[in-house]
Amino acid sequence: MKMKRQFLLGLMLAIAGIGQAADILKVQGVEVAPGESVALSIELDNETTNLMGWQCDIVLPEGLALALKANGKPAAMLSDRFMATEHAISSSLLASGAYRFIATSMDGESIPSTSGTLFTVTLKADASVTLGSTLTGTVTNIEFNTQDNQKLSFPDVAFDIRIIGNEVQKCATPTIAYDKGELVFASTTEDVAFVSEVKVADAKVNEGERLKLTRTYEVCVYAKRDGYENSDVATVTITWRNGRPVMEGFGNVVLEVDESAGDVNSDGTVGIGDIVAITNIMAGKP
Repeated sequence: MKMKRQFLLGLMLAIAGIGQAADILKVQGVEVAPGESVALSIELDNETTNLMGWQCDIVLPEGLALALKANGKPAAMLSDRFMATEHAISSSLLASGAYRFIATSMDGESIPSTSGTLFTVTLKADASVTLGSTLTGTVTNIEFNTQDNQKLSFPDVAFDIRIIGNEVQKCATPTIAYDKGELVFASTTEDVAFVSEVKVADAKVNEGERLKLTRTYEVCVYAKRDGYENSDVATVTITWRNGRPVMEGFGNVVLEVDESAGDVNSDGTVGIGDIVAITNIMAGKP
């Protein structure tokens, strides 16, 4: 379960029959991405100290649901407010689609503490929800019971569910190394594919039986992987100085390459055919 940042919506509930008491139910509003899950918390700040248990229903809009246990009932967990009591929580999925939760104390104990989470459920968003939308859930049919057997009804509580985008990781920018007539691409992101291109900076049409190698070749490469953003582009420059291939772009180091090592296609000369052969090797082309 991947967790998203949460924001607190405080909603005050007037408790019927408790004259001057100020009891506040708080619902943790959430942000969740399509296909992901997030914790949803129901909290209570209470001045009434003899509250013993409660019942409530959670109603969700289309595209949202609560996680269910193996028996098909909604999963819920009491908070650590109840570590020292015998409170228990039960749940059911109603025919209306609402999720019902009932908490009781078999020993008649009051809800401990006067603030904090009562219970937590897991909210799931399916792939159909719209990015950027804000949906509304409702806690309804809220009743608390007291140790002296009073039932206290609360008004409904609405809470926001914001649908946000998944955070997309970006592939690491490739490094380019030279090894025995080949350019070697690498990335710290695993299982990437490298896409490379050779650009001839001073390309022109030539006639005659000889071609003087004075051109500059720029090799560009980036890494890609499904579900990731493409990496930034890495480049290296290959040119010829005094009849020898020279490579630049390795941390401002100019590396002179032996001409025989640059003859990748074994035609006795080092030229653009070798550059193309190098990039074809890296791209996995025959």
